[in-house]
Amino acid sequence: QYLKESVRATTAMSLWPLIMSRTDEIYCVAEDMLEIFKEVITKVVLSCGLSKTDLQLAPTLKDPIRIHEKSINNYLKDFNDWDNALVIPESCVTDVIRGQVKCPDTTSIFNLLAKMKKGIETCVNGKTATL
Repeated sequence: QYLKESVRATTAMSLWPLIMSRTDEIYCVAEDMLEIFKEVITKVVLSCGLSKTDLQLAPTLKDPIRIHEKSINNYLKDFNDWDNALVIPESCVTDVIRGQVKCPDTTSIFNLLAKMKKGIETCVNGKTATL
């Protein structure tokens, strides 16, 4: 079903409504979580002895066209039960909020990875947030 729908949409004018309908909820969630993510990841970076300048977040969310493209290229063939009404490959794209942490040495890298593996729990706006 998904491939049939995508194949029919071959022009920008026909693709855009398809892409928009498949990414709008992803954007709603990412926009709702963006400030919380920024606060939590900043706390993680600072707790590793790094500075705020070592954290560089992308100025915008991943483009919806790129989300759609990445989902088709990387995830479409991973499962045989895609269903437009239930699960779509765009739901596998996990890097809508993008960034990087610059670690000056291997010790910093290991500390950051250990904290991420363990999980970070902190309070944001009076609520518990876990990364």
